[in-house]
Order: sequence, then C-alpha cells, then structure tokens
Amino acid sequence: MSSPITTGLYRIRNAQYPDRFITMERNYEFSGGDNPQTFFVEVKNEVTRIVTIKVAISGLQSFLTLQPDINRAMGRPEPQEIQLTSDNNFQFRIQLPGANQVAYLVNDAFWILVGPAPDSGYAHFWTFERVEE
Repeated sequence: MSSPITTGLYRIRNAQYPDRFITMERNYEFSGGDNPQTFFVEVKNEVTRIVTIKVAISGLQSFLTLQPDINRAMGRPEPQEIQLTSDNNFQFRIQLPGANQVAYLVNDAFWILVGPAPDSGYAHFWTFERVEE
C-alpha cells in the first residue's frame, strides 16, 4: 500500500478540529495551535509509512517525538521513527510503529496527547498539507 505522502514540507492539521495544527511551543511540547508551522517529513519506508518529522525552523534541530511515558508529543534533538497509518490514504494516525500509541487532541484542547487511539471521532487523525518550497 503506497502513501501519498512523499519527503517534503507539510503543515499537519487535525481531522476533527480543522482549526488546529501541530505546533511546537517554546517549551518543546507540541500543541494543537491555530497558527500552523511547517514540518519537514522524511519518508524512511514508503511501504510501512515510516517517517521522521522535523520542525522546519532555520537553525533549530528538533523532531516530533511521541512520549507515551508522559503522554505528550515532545520536541527532541534526535529523530524518532513514526508510523503513519490510514484507512483512506487521506487522514493519518501519527503513531509509534506497531503500537497503539497515537498523537491526538481531546475536546479541542491545547496539548497534543499520546496514548491509545480514542474509540470514536477523528481527533487522532491528521491531514498532511503540502507546502511549496
């Protein structure tokens, strides 16, 4: 199953709360902000949809990582391989490879949480909007 996501620049929007984009805050925690940031998504494996996601801010070496031990998405200087899973090739779960640990929002809340996928809704699905370089 091939992914429509290729290596490049993206804004990442929440499927349930379309006014919320993944945004890294000054404390390196990720939020569902209303001011979209751009991320460099590097596809490591097209078949399994393994990627790394880097904040595309000049001079900043920070990657999106999922930290289930603290239930948060955090910025770290080392990349973490993340898997994008989808039922429709349009909306994706951002999750740890082979695990039910996904990035999601709760009730339009600010912080992006990491944990088991919610039973209903689309708060754990994200759309990747290509940004022209």
